[in-house]
Amino acid sequence: MTVNLKSFKSKIFTIVLIPIISIIYFTFYYVKLSNSNINTITSQKENILLVDKLIDVVHNLQIEQDLAVHFVNSQKSQNLQENFTTAYKNSDTSIKLLETLRHENKDSYLQNLPALRLQVLDQNLSFDQVLQAYTRINNNTINVIKYLLPKVDENRYDALFLINLELLKESAGLERACIYNDLLTPNSDLKCKNTLLYLQQDQKNRIDDLSLYSNGLSESSYKKYVDKQNIEELDRFRKLYKQHKLKKEDAIYWYEVSTNNINTYNKVSKDILNKFIINLDDNYRETMHNLNIAMILWIVSIISGVYFIFLINKLFKEHEKHADDLELSSRTLDSYEGIVITDKDTHIIKVNKGFERITGYSAEDAIGKKTSILKSGNNPKSLYKAMWGSVNSTGSWTGEVINKRKDGKLYSQRLSISAFRDKEGNVKNYIGHLFDITELRKAQQEAVYQASHDALTKLINRTHLLTRMREELNRSKRHGFKNAFLFIDLDNFKNVNDSFGHHVGDKLLIHVAEALKSSVRECDIVARLSGDEFAVVLLDIDSSYKKLEDVIEFVAYKILNQLNHEIIIDSNKVKVGSSIGVRVFPKDHLDEEDQIIKDADSAMYKAKNGGKNRFVVYQG
Repeated sequence: MTVNLKSFKSKIFTIVLIPIISIIYFTFYYVKLSNSNINTITSQKENILLVDKLIDVVHNLQIEQDLAVHFVNSQKSQNLQENFTTAYKNSDTSIKLLETLRHENKDSYLQNLPALRLQVLDQNLSFDQVLQAYTRINNNTINVIKYLLPKVDENRYDALFLINLELLKESAGLERACIYNDLLTPNSDLKCKNTLLYLQQDQKNRIDDLSLYSNGLSESSYKKYVDKQNIEELDRFRKLYKQHKLKKEDAIYWYEVSTNNINTYNKVSKDILNKFIINLDDNYRETMHNLNIAMILWIVSIISGVYFIFLINKLFKEHEKHADDLELSSRTLDSYEGIVITDKDTHIIKVNKGFERITGYSAEDAIGKKTSILKSGNNPKSLYKAMWGSVNSTGSWTGEVINKRKDGKLYSQRLSISAFRDKEGNVKNYIGHLFDITELRKAQQEAVYQASHDALTKLINRTHLLTRMREELNRSKRHGFKNAFLFIDLDNFKNVNDSFGHHVGDKLLIHVAEALKSSVRECDIVARLSGDEFAVVLLDIDSSYKKLEDVIEFVAYKILNQLNHEIIIDSNKVKVGSSIGVRVFPKDHLDEEDQIIKDADSAMYKAKNGGKNRFVVYQG
């Protein structure tokens, strides 16, 4: 087989380029992925810094809340007002720092703070209203914290731990405010007192929940800062408060103990955030390291790809002078097809195993001889003229020929011939590709036969009959011939099948087919329409109506007599008759084959209804 050097070169380039492009693509994809991870880490770090400031906002607002509820529930005093003013200025400082990081206006729920503070200073709100207002703001802030915290699996439980801790702080802050205000103010809010039990139980539940979310990171922070002695002191104050044993003088000490506890929770939150940042920094450094490696690999893969392409191209250029020999050798590779290479005078110089198998000539038999040893003498001279004309003008020819094997047997062959030329354009060799298609042609002929013939009787089937009738009808219309279509239906055939079985019925149908063929000329048509229905077409009958009638009568009685006698099939005595309908055609120039068969069928039923074993000529 002739090797197309350019095609081979393209294939080599493709084989090399696929892995190179794959490496370049995947390294580029990894660069892109690493860069995306860096952006994610940067975004997460920015969110953690925001959370840090939001926690400061919550913490300062809790202090502001305590002073606000005390202020609205007491007599106006310059000292209390100054304390409240200082507290909300500290809150505003945290909010401004938050706004600097967010690069946007403060959140909508924080916009209500100035109006709330004015109402506090005017003492226009109840103790409960102040608590609810500040609690609502803090809960909204905690929701923002929840949104900003990382949600990936490795940090998810630490984030839940932190959120639960902030809610615990909020609950502890409300408890601090209620007890502190009750100790300092004789007429404290009863609603706040009633919620103390709920607040204390809520804190207990949230502390229990912390153990569900804790892992190495959050648990170590919690153990590091939580003071058990302070918690025990806090529980002691709660018991004394329930027993009404605390006095106004104890309010300051209660405030300090509860504040220390809240500050402890705040330190735990800050420490967890700090560890988040440390982990993010570690991830950032690792991702940057991976990104740098990926960038290097990407650049190296591109350089390697260019180098390999250059190297392969150079190798092909160095071996291009051997391309003719490489192409000629590649065409002689063994394959199922036969390959023969000749010189410019068609003397055989090389064959493959496929050639030996197809032609029967071994390489020793064929080499040195001309390809004319394969000629069978069954191909017209015009074929060879067209063959060499195409080869000389276009460089190739493909077609079918009948050739002869070494043992003298003929076979059908698909042959392709191409001319191999040197650089100057002169023919150097001819290369032939041989395919033995004998079995293919036999199979095609068998398929055509099966499609047009009845498998049981070997007569032509209805489809092929229609084709033949169409041809004969057209021919008769042109030349004025008269023909007759005989529609033959066996009488009592069903009884044979029912009495003796279908195998006897099949043999009877074969017998009928042979009887019909023996009753007519070779030029006439005999077909099986379906089941026990047959057709006979008498062609080119004399145009004289009297003689036409005589011929039809003669053939019809001959068929009736052939079928109306007893025959032995598998030791069974079988007898059937037949009814025949006859239609002469063409009746006129509009006559068609379908109508002819319908008319003959109608005449056949008249014969059957008239007593069977007779024939009727259609007179319509």
